[in-house]
Amino acid sequence: IKEGDKVLLKIDKNTRILNAKCHSAGHIIQGIVENSYNMRAIKGYHFPKGSYVEFIGEKPDDLSSFIVDINEKIAAFIKQGHEIIAKFLKIDELKKINKNIMLPKSFSGNNDVRVIIIEGINLPVPCGGTHIANTNEFQLIEVTKVKSKKGNIRMSYNFV
Repeated sequence: IKEGDKVLLKIDKNTRILNAKCHSAGHIIQGIVENSYNMRAIKGYHFPKGSYVEFIGEKPDDLSSFIVDINEKIAAFIKQGHEIIAKFLKIDELKKINKNIMLPKSFSGNNDVRVIIIEGINLPVPCGGTHIANTNEFQLIEVTKVKSKKGNIRMSYNFV
């Protein structure tokens, strides 16, 4: 394909919605964990097979109780129907709103960055992924496993 060529692009609606739900679920888990525990998300894999969010911070003593607590908070949150908003912010503006944001050195003050905001749960976070519009589009988001990996806490999840 070269510049100026006409192409036909087809998007599989079901696959796109599945991927958007997966990505949004990861951000919801991030927000709930960061607001409830002394942990901060550092990495995520938001694809239908093998979804996880990885955190640094204090590992809970009782992982079974931790999983139950997080899943209860997720269930209550998604039922409330919160908007998921994508927008662009200047980097300097983002740094003022989210003081703990870690950005690559290549991001400079006047550039725009696409962020995701999940109403009622998180500050703007840089994200280029697809997302659903509202948390009430989920039937379920469930943390299924928590384990330590190289000193970090990895939370695997499923969603419907």
